[in-house]
Amino acid sequence: MIGCPVGSIVRGESGEIVIKDWCIGCGLCADQCPYGSIHMHRLETLDLPRERATVRPSDDAPSAGREKDVDKRAVVCDLCANLNGMGPACVYHCPHDAAIRVDARYEFPSR
Repeated sequence: MIGCPVGSIVRGESGEIVIKDWCIGCGLCADQCPYGSIHMHRLETLDLPRERATVRPSDDAPSAGREKDVDKRAVVCDLCANLNGMGPACVYHCPHDAAIRVDARYEFPSR
């Protein structure tokens, strides 16, 4: 995905956005996401320790090779890809059946 200075955002096998562990928390992806679906969360909120990361060389990283304190990381909904066959937990656990997933190709066909 363009804009990530360390190349930590990629597409998964099903086309979903995947954020790799080496995210340095710069926030460029959240700022550039046209859908507003990428958010920055503090590592303490995610129950992860603060860490230091070395910025990898790339065309977008003028600070390549320098170390950076990482205290936040980009997160995005992956539709609970790690829950085999259950689908998104928000849909599964919604007490009012208000959250649903539909395939717009079939539920809302074009005329």
